[in-house]
Amino acid sequence: MVPSSRFNRPRLDPSRRPLIGAAVGVLVVIAAITGVVMVATGFDKTQGGEVAVVRNGGPLDNHKIRQVIEPASSLTWTGLWSSSHKYPAQQRFYTITSDSGRGDR
Repeated sequence: MVPSSRFNRPRLDPSRRPLIGAAVGVLVVIAAITGVVMVATGFDKTQGGEVAVVRNGGPLDNHKIRQVIEPASSLTWTGLWSSSHKYPAQQRFYTITSDSGRGDR
């Protein structure tokens, strides 16, 4: 029986090294793109006249309200996988009258 030595390991075929390097490179690029997309989608902002209600949305989170983004806000961190629901926030005045000619102004 031949004793095994750490120096007698089988070596990787030199013709396969570029293939493995390319595969590792592709995986690194995919991971980087996924990370950038995840972080970039964690921000939201509102325009004038709308308010956003942000709910938790992660795989282990509940879906309760996390925060409220005020009208005309700048870019705000809402968190990964959270969802923003935008609603109108303008004040409206209604005239309530029994006169049919004055009802819708």
